Amino acid sequence: MSDNTDSLDEEFSKTKIKPKTRHIVEQFIFLDALTNDKACDLVYLNLDSDLYESRIEHLIQNNIILQIDTGEDKYYLDYDAYQEFKEKRDKRDFMIIVSIVIPAILFLILGVAWIFAAT
Repeated sequence: MSDNTDSLDEEFSKTKIKPKTRHIVEQFIFLDALTNDKACDLVYLNLDSDLYESRIEHLIQNNIILQIDTGEDKYYLDYDAYQEFKEKRDKRDFMIIVSIVIPAILFLILGVAWIFAAT
């Protein structure tokens, strides 16, 4: 259990996920609510509903947090889906940064070239 917890701590320290999402995921992992059999009520996460409600709803809509098959009000974290979701978000963030940084550098170079060409 310690090795698994250490690897998860290391993974969280390397990622740049939103703090609320990270806290929610950590709570599910702490409760070991990672399968349909070990699902828990959201009350057991010890989260302030006012602060975390919208983030939990977002994770439910993206099928990261799943409701158990019996229809009870119990949920579990699909950790594999969470990993895929995180990778997609990281790729999207990278593309946004690249689409801003590369044009900015090009405009800077063109601006410097224009200044030196004008003198």
